[in-house]
Amino acid sequence: MPRNEGRRNRLFGMTVVAHHEFQPPMEPDGAPGSHPVMRVGWVLLIVGLLAGCAVPQAARVDPIPVPPSGPRFEALVTELLARPVQPPKIARGEACPVDDSRPLGPSPLYPWFRRLQIIPELPREPDGLYGLKNVWFSAAGSPGPVVVRVAQLDGDGRGLVRLNYNDALSRGDALVFPVPDWDEDWPSGTYVSGPGCYAYQLDGASFSMIIVFSVETEP
Repeated sequence: MPRNEGRRNRLFGMTVVAHHEFQPPMEPDGAPGSHPVMRVGWVLLIVGLLAGCAVPQAARVDPIPVPPSGPRFEALVTELLARPVQPPKIARGEACPVDDSRPLGPSPLYPWFRRLQIIPELPREPDGLYGLKNVWFSAAGSPGPVVVRVAQLDGDGRGLVRLNYNDALSRGDALVFPVPDWDEDWPSGTYVSGPGCYAYQLDGASFSMIIVFSVETEP
């Protein structure tokens, strides 16, 4: 076989060519391996192996928001919870004024679904409410707490929002979203006592707004 031909092996992501009939350079005393060319070859081989063994950097994962601590945050949450829940009332049977635009208004936080359905076959929650899946989204640029509460517009039914993974953010029937300074999604459930026209009331440091949603029984 010619001297420049050989088989290729892959070792730690580096291609190594194995030459046949290779004779290492010899020192004058006949000892192999100490020649400068041989030393350079070993150095290059070791560097290549170390480069191939490098551990790749882990992909960036945004942290899940948790309730911030501190007197300023708690003082603001207390102030937001003290605001009255005052959604507009409508007569029972009147059309529910749902607005499907996204996002809506000055809030950095908004729910994706505005038309929810109760599945009669599913059992109610221990507190008697129907649990309906929804997802909230928040946009970067306006970090801080946003308090969300639920009220029925065409009746006196009960409603609330809970996050799927963080019960510590619930304050009674209110939920505190610690909106971070990056885009975030919030898997959650909206819980209501029955079909009807409802509204989320969102209260932040510089705004207060209503987002209307409807709840119907799946046919």
